[in-house]
Amino acid sequence: MDVKYVCEETQTTLEVLRKSMEKIKGQYKHFFNNSWHEWVLGVTDRGLISRPVKNVAILGGGLMNLGIATTLILSNYLVILKEVNEKFLEACVNRVKGEKIFLQTGS
Repeated sequence: MDVKYVCEETQTTLEVLRKSMEKIKGQYKHFFNNSWHEWVLGVTDRGLISRPVKNVAILGGGLMNLGIATTLILSNYLVILKEVNEKFLEACVNRVKGEKIFLQTGS
């Protein structure tokens, strides 16, 4: 391959990446600098104020819900896990306990 060709292609690729990054930065700033996401129809216009979350109920002990439950438990939330199958529920509880021990001890 020609070195000049490789250099030109590299420059073109870098230019495209720079332009893409600028566009992404602009979209990010637009999203987080606008206050539209702080206004929720039927909630903020009525003057309702959210209360702190203390308890969380999770339906189903699948992999994603198990990760959510573990994260919440480690963040000191009370988690109620509803699973229709007793064997699956026991397995979920054991996995959460194992994750908690692993994350606290680091091994």
